[in-house]
Amino acid sequence: MTSAHTHTHTHGGQLIILGGGIAALTTAFYASEPDHEQVFPGGIHVYEMTDVLGGKGASRRGSPDHAVQNRIEEHGLHVWFGSYDNAFALLAGCQDYLNREQRKGYKRWGTAMRDISQGFRPCSRVAAMDFEGGAWLPWVADFPEDSSERPWDPRRENEDFASPAMLVARALRLAESFLYSITGRASASDLAHATLLDPAILPIPMRVPNTAPLSAVLGRALAASTSSVGSVTLMSQLLRVLAFASTQVRARFDEPVREHAGLRRGWQLVDLLLAAVRGLIDDGVVSTGKIALIDGIDLRGWLVLHGASEESVSCGLLKALVYDLAFAYQDGDPDKPSCSAASGVYGLFRLLLTYRGAVMWKMNAGMGEIVFAPIYEALLRRGVHFHFGQEVKIIQLEASGERPRVKEITFAKRPVQGREGKQPLPTVTVEDGPLAGELPHWGSEPPAEWKAAEGKLDRLRIGGHDMIVYGLPVGTIAGIVQHPPESWQRCARELKTTSTAAVQLWLNVPVIRYAPWASPDITVGAYTEPFDTWADMAVLSGETLAGASHVPPESVAYFTNVAPSGFDSSKPAEKASLDAWVGRFLDKGLGGLWPTYDTGFVIDKYVRFNCDATSRYTLSLPGTLAARLSPDDASIRNLRPAGDWTRNIINAGCIEAAVISGMMAARALRPDRELRIVGE
Repeated sequence: MTSAHTHTHTHGGQLIILGGGIAALTTAFYASEPDHEQVFPGGIHVYEMTDVLGGKGASRRGSPDHAVQNRIEEHGLHVWFGSYDNAFALLAGCQDYLNREQRKGYKRWGTAMRDISQGFRPCSRVAAMDFEGGAWLPWVADFPEDSSERPWDPRRENEDFASPAMLVARALRLAESFLYSITGRASASDLAHATLLDPAILPIPMRVPNTAPLSAVLGRALAASTSSVGSVTLMSQLLRVLAFASTQVRARFDEPVREHAGLRRGWQLVDLLLAAVRGLIDDGVVSTGKIALIDGIDLRGWLVLHGASEESVSCGLLKALVYDLAFAYQDGDPDKPSCSAASGVYGLFRLLLTYRGAVMWKMNAGMGEIVFAPIYEALLRRGVHFHFGQEVKIIQLEASGERPRVKEITFAKRPVQGREGKQPLPTVTVEDGPLAGELPHWGSEPPAEWKAAEGKLDRLRIGGHDMIVYGLPVGTIAGIVQHPPESWQRCARELKTTSTAAVQLWLNVPVIRYAPWASPDITVGAYTEPFDTWADMAVLSGETLAGASHVPPESVAYFTNVAPSGFDSSKPAEKASLDAWVGRFLDKGLGGLWPTYDTGFVIDKYVRFNCDATSRYTLSLPGTLAARLSPDDASIRNLRPAGDWTRNIINAGCIEAAVISGMMAARALRPDRELRIVGE
């Protein structure tokens, strides 16, 4: 590298945000609300190492020379759950702000998206693969949709929907509904939020007890204070009655439950729900509201400890929703599933029991276009300054009383594709569909030599009134922050990450040709390695772009999974080994999932390995919750952390956790603004 240039901003009171991922941008969005000039007279500055925003959620458009021109290229499977209240609220806020500015005379960059509803579509079909009798069999679940609810609509103020007690009450109601689905009878209480079995298909004639008393107990529990002794006692009574009823059902019908796949799967879900409820009550989580009490054990072990069968904890649904979608495999090893019971059960209950509209929402274009383009446009309009091509190399601390402070930040300047100033993003013309019009996008991948270029060093001296947000991934701390306090060292030491891999396939036939059991927009987990998760992205296959000479594909498939540990995809030999690993799967490994697949169906593909410290996925291993830094941590006087690796109500690697973390950081930086985080 060349010698470093050192400079100091002359304006006091800057907010310096390191990183362009969703947590960093969330902080920037809420910190830049009205009167931010008085709080940060030196301005808000975002430093990003590449020429694209989004971090692990970024997406680009492929070059025109691919078989599918201007194809969408993602980091992985970007599906949002209907329980992501804060993430959807952020996007809705961006669109509302830009529309207000447009009414004042501002000209928006594109014409394709004016409302968040144009960017997402509900998806309610989920499947888990089970290997039975020497073959892969899908467990297809259709979650109910409610068109009157949308995840970006504001919830009622002070609505308690996500406390441990409320989640337990909802889980009991769901277990009751499932139990009666298995018996072919309707429950006396209201139907649960989701019922995945059709009683008409799976009737078992038997006498079941009247559940009116159960519903009455449940109603009293919901009406009581969620942390009161009375509420816990009532739910314990209800749990005992439901557990007794489930035992009676299993005792009388053990043989048909074992022989009938649908019955067995329904029973497994009842078994898991009751074990989780029992554990949350018995371990004091409901009475104290402290989910951290069960952080020290893996989710599967905790469920078995509280009565779940080994068969149930090994079922495909649990593997798909908790372990596969969250890449919850230590060291990237599929034989080492590991997820904290605290993060796992809370995340699973939030996913199943608190979603609105639909359990999943898929994007009608790339995540970079639906999420990060409007955020970028809104922040530029607010006067936020972006510095692209700035890779953070060193953060130097100095003693400052009882706590150190950041003295200097060293950047390495990287080439960028003209992303300076306030130029609008380029647009692609979408001719039809929900996003018909001019859609801003982030361009194509820069040349490999640009990414490998060694840039000159630039040192930024930090003023006495400047504040900094560390919005970079947790895996970068050890190499960047020099001699940090013990809390930062512990976080870097104990929080683990994993490499991931993603494959996108564009096919010339619809999904039913190669997977007759499936349907458009299905999301599937618990398949075999090396790619255990598949999502059909139906709308993307029908995207018609102006000027494109290719025939649009009939279907688009996304695959994701953990990648082998220790590989460096930037090295040609190791990249070739990983490519061969993917090639074997595409040639020989898809038959169990796609029974009538032929390699000739594939007209284009995109393969990505996320192996470096900036793109690895954060894990929620047992016993690591206490090592997470809070976004309002002030052990370094002028530095605040933000990311899905910080401590928040989710504590898992996902968009919602990252957005919540960014909101917490912004709230600490802007105490003059009230900022409500849904679910707290």
